Amino acid sequence: MTPIIAKLAGVGMLALIALSGCVVVEEGGPPYRPPPPGPGPTVCPQIYAPVCGVRRGDRETFPNQCTAEARGFRVIADGECRRERPPISRPPGPRPPYGGPPPRPGRPQVCTREFAPVCAIRGGERRSFGNACSAVSEGFRVVGQGGC
Repeated sequence: MTPIIAKLAGVGMLALIALSGCVVVEEGGPPYRPPPPGPGPTVCPQIYAPVCGVRRGDRETFPNQCTAEARGFRVIADGECRRERPPISRPPGPRPPYGGPPPRPGRPQVCTREFAPVCAIRGGERRSFGNACSAVSEGFRVVGQGGC
């Protein structure tokens, strides 16, 4: 390589190194603003009390009301969605602490171990239970929140 070509190559490398640190700034457009944060994730309990929800005409069955609402569905009925007829509408507002069906004779009833004490009655007997499901599974009717 001739000395002139070697000098030109060295100058070219210096120019390349100097220009690699440049930053291009565009002006004239609106400033970038990140999108506003959406609602955070919803944590729902692992309780099985199925509900039927609807969103834009689509019906779907969810394990509980919290899960349906977290996915953007409006709860329209207790229990699974039925295909043969529209579900029965339920009144707006919070669900009772135990929204499952009453126990069937001869079939086991599965309840969570959630501690939400209730007072229940059967005949003339009044008794406190750890949660409404436990009371209903033993044939009692819940009459109030908290112990008796």
